[in-house]
Order: sequence, then structure tokens, then C-alpha cells
Amino acid sequence: METISRRKLLASLGAAGAALATGGILNAGSGAVYAQNGVTGNVYDQESSKFHWRDLRDVDFCVKTTLAELRGGADSRPDDVYFVADSDKQGFFVYDPADTGPSVIANNVSDGYHTGVNIVASESGALPPDTLCDMTIVGNTFTKTNTAVQLWPVGRNSLRNVTVSNNTISVSNLRHHRNRAFGIGSNQTSAIPGGVDIENITIQGNTITFDEELVSRSNFREELAGGICLPTSANVKNVVISNNVIRNSPITGIRVGNDEKTGTVSNVLITGNMVINAGHYPTTRTEYKAGIHLRSNVTAAKISNNVITETYDTVKGEYAIRANDQDGNYTNVQVTDNFVHVNNGQLPNDLSPSIDVI
Repeated sequence: METISRRKLLASLGAAGAALATGGILNAGSGAVYAQNGVTGNVYDQESSKFHWRDLRDVDFCVKTTLAELRGGADSRPDDVYFVADSDKQGFFVYDPADTGPSVIANNVSDGYHTGVNIVASESGALPPDTLCDMTIVGNTFTKTNTAVQLWPVGRNSLRNVTVSNNTISVSNLRHHRNRAFGIGSNQTSAIPGGVDIENITIQGNTITFDEELVSRSNFREELAGGICLPTSANVKNVVISNNVIRNSPITGIRVGNDEKTGTVSNVLITGNMVINAGHYPTTRTEYKAGIHLRSNVTAAKISNNVITETYDTVKGEYAIRANDQDGNYTNVQVTDNFVHVNNGQLPNDLSPSIDVI
């Protein structure tokens, strides 16, 4: 958005502009023109004549406001451009009253950023816990990233109704050299343990590729590395992870559940995924070297029709699927019709006796 000088603005407005200027609404020192009183003050009444900012449609102009005012809907007008001035949330927005659907992040290219997209629940304690969810991230390309898409419940606020689909992700774990690396996943400690939810999440059709990492390093936290990794302390509910391709994940291909067994995992379907060369990283923490790893207090989960394979001459991973009694408690969990292939060696399942293997 271009800025506009006071002279240009007054010339465009004529008499109305003079009235506005004398009313003190212009902020000439800001480098742009804003409404001094926000959305609720964007109507100027001078001697019974009302003036709205829409009359400035031919002028580079925006209304300064806050998120609270926009959510309140006071004098929100589709023809206006709004500048949100809240700290760390600044940006330009256009109000669309017909848009009641999910937010969509689509067809973008992100190159070299540590995090491509942060999907964050509301941080305000005054808002209901399901505010600021309903998001779709589709068809994007993330290259040289460390964490392409992060799901982030905050404090007591849950994250719900998110779809991450058909994205192409290249994780440069060697380039970033951070203590964690995942294509799509959750922050581990951002939520009150067991007090909030990651709920109604669909992760499907994504292609995630890592750097092959064959030399160990001291700063790597194996529990926070994976192609699709949900080690959150929040409750994980109604999650579908399907038809993704995960290649060269140093530790786990797909992981749901945390080490502390806090929170619950329920109604999870992991199906139709292809996991290639997961767990090739040399570490003594072998429990994480699995194609698929299910942890915590798990109820109603199904792992089916996945392909877990290695292309190395000798197997480097430890497990195809791991969900044993050391990792958690399992009720109504099924493992069925998965295909495992290695060139030389074994890649077994390590499952609790309480899990139904069909």
C-alpha cells in the first residue's frame, strides 16, 4: 500500500477533507493515513453531514484498528482496508462479511525458512478455546525448511479443524542443524498438559523428504524428529494421517503421542502412507527408530495399509511399527494389512499384547 501526503489527500477530498483535517483525524506524521479512533470512530459527523472512509476509495487509504474492534464488527465495511495495529499481529486486512469458511493458505513457495507455516490457536484468555481455528494448508511448496507446518495449541486454547494436504516439503535438517526437525507436526510443550486438544486434524497427500543424516550429533532430540510428528502434551482427537510419502526421516516416519504419557490419543487413523528409510540416524535411543510410532494413552486407533520400506543394503531402522507397553496404554487399537520390505535384515513390529493384529 502506497502512502499519501496530506496535500494530496486534502486535494482529493475538497471541503470534506478540510473538515476532516480540522477534526484532527489525519495523522500526517505516520507516513500513511489512518483513522485516529479506530473502526468505531470511522464515521465523522460535522454539522449533520456524515462522511465515511469509503468516499476515499480512489485514494490510498486504510483504517487503523485492533483485532478486538474487528471481531466486534463495529462499522466494518467491505470497501475499507484495515490496518491491525496489535503488537506482533500487524497487517492489512479487507473485511468480507460473506467469508465464514476456513482460512486457506494455498499455492505458496517458501524457501529457506526455519518454519514455513505456524498454525497457532488463540493466545487470548478472553476468547473461547476454539477461536481462530478452521484452517486449510494446501498445495504449497516448502524447501530448505526445518519445520514446514507446525500445529500449535497455546496455553488453555485448543487447535481444531485443520487440514494439511498435498504440500511438497523438503526438510534441510543438515543445513539448519537444530535440535528438532519435522515436516508436519506439533510443538511439544506449548499447551497445558492434558488440558487442551488438537482435534479434527487431517494430514493427507503430502510429500516430505529429509536430508539423509548418517552421523550423530549431540544437539539432536530424537523424540522431536519425524516426518509427521505429534509429540504434544495436548489431547489428540479425531486425526487422519493418510496417503503421505515420507522419505529419509532420520528418526520416526509418523509419530503420535508424547513421552510423558500426558493427555490422551483417541480416534486416530493412520492409513495408506509410504514411509521410506525412516530411523536411519545412528542413535542409542532406538525406541524412536520406527516407521510408525504410537504412544501415550491411546483409545480407538487404527494403523492400516501402510508401506514401510528401506532401500539400504543392510537395515538401519529398528521397527516397522512400534506401540508397546513401555510406550503407553492401548484400548481398541488395530494394526492390519501393512506391508514391510527391507533388502537385508529385519524390521519387525513391536506391539502391546492389547493391540489387535489382523
